[in-house]
Amino acid sequence: MYLLDILYFAWPLWVSNILLNSLGVYKFWDQRLDFNIQFFDGKELLGRSTTLGGLVVSILFACFAFYFFPEHHLLFIKALSGFCGHILFSFIKRRLDIKPGSYILGISHVDYIILFSLIYLALGNTDYGILISTYIITVIATPFVTKLFFRLGLRQHRL
Repeated sequence: MYLLDILYFAWPLWVSNILLNSLGVYKFWDQRLDFNIQFFDGKELLGRSTTLGGLVVSILFACFAFYFFPEHHLLFIKALSGFCGHILFSFIKRRLDIKPGSYILGISHVDYIILFSLIYLALGNTDYGILISTYIITVIATPFVTKLFFRLGLRQHRL
């Protein structure tokens, strides 16, 4: 039953991230969210893959999830945290001069899990087992899922 608890907890996060990661192949979604604005340090504000299309899809998915499952109040937050985590870590990676598209084990493609875990804990939830299990499963599965999506033409980058 514990695996079902993890799946129940994580599916909105995973679906949101999969939707966002497969947008990159559609050029009409490519308008950067930061509109090429540079931060005070002269570097890009956000990464090139942080787009308006991602924001739109994230909001639509969050509304969809909440509409069909209104009794699960965290669904809206889970769905939005996917994109918000991407924005936050994109900003951090630009400040640290990490090359765009670089894969950082434990952070890349799990930024949304990290952000939602912090939100989840801030809301008073203390099921650390679910959070840690979701993080570990995501870290392990990400290379396989992203390579599969790359081969299916749904991603621009292999990892």
